Formats: sequence, C-alpha cells, structure tokens
Amino acid sequence: MMTLRNLFFLLMISMLVVACGNDDDGDDPTSSEQVNGTMTCKVDGTDWTGNFIVQATYSAGSGADVLTITGQQSSDNSQIGLILNPFTGPGTYTVNQGNFTATSQARYSGPNPVTNTFTTIGGLGSLTIVVSEFDADGKVKGTFEFTGVNAASGNADITVTEGSFDIEVSQ
Repeated sequence: MMTLRNLFFLLMISMLVVACGNDDDGDDPTSSEQVNGTMTCKVDGTDWTGNFIVQATYSAGSGADVLTITGQQSSDNSQIGLILNPFTGPGTYTVNQGNFTATSQARYSGPNPVTNTFTTIGGLGSLTIVVSEFDADGKVKGTFEFTGVNAASGNADITVTEGSFDIEVSQ
C-alpha cells in the first residue's frame, strides 16, 4: 500500500509540473491559446474531447527528451495526460503491465481526481502511443490507448481507446 501511495504522490507531482508550464502572463485560461489542437478518445466507450485545454510540451534535456501531451474537458474537468520519457521522435511507445521501470505513462483524472485517477505509472495498466508526426517547432500528431488502474485503490481500471491528437508543440 505504501508503494501505491508513493506512486499516487508521484502522479500528482507530475500533474503539477504539466499544469504549471511557463505561461505566467496571467491570460484567461479559457482563451484560444490554451487549445492548441485536438485530442479525442473514448473513455470506457464514451466519447471524450479535450476542449478546455489541449497542449503539447517538448523538453530537450541532457540525457532524455520528454514529450508531454495534455487535454482537459470543460464539462466535467476530466483530464488525460500522456508523458513520453525518453522521447526519441516518431514511433511506437508501449508500457506493459508489470513494467515497474517505465517512465512513460498515461493518466485519466475524472471529475473527482482524488478518488477517480487512473494511471499506468509503476507497472499499473498498459499503454500504447504512436507518434506519427513530430516537429519541435511545429506539431505532434498520433494515436493512443491505455488501460489505467485506479491510483487510490489499485483495484479498478478504466479503458481509453481510439485516442488521437494533433497539437501544436511548445517548448
């Protein structure tokens, strides 16, 4: 249980890092600058569209490049986040259940993120992301699907299918 609690803490920290980008100019978050493309999927068979915030951030670092893709829905504030670390360009990225060393991850946070966050971090669930196009100064395009496990209880899961994204990249 302590490990699951640590994983949940790590997930919350990574959500904070993603949410707190370098945009400190005080603009209204509902402005069109926060929707920089499209992100859609099905969550347990129900259509989901990121229509409040859709962003992709690329960080070239010493040792590993990281690509983060985030979408948020306005109707219920649910979020989907994808982190590719290390990101090496277009290709297929997979994380299989039981792979405790994987640093790439996906998460879905529902209307109540404390009890309704599902993740693939720490060997929970499985994830496939296909990046078909990438330009650090342009856009990233691809598909995704994952099965996430409830971070709080560790025993429920959620299935995200038919995911796609086509987003301008910021650095």
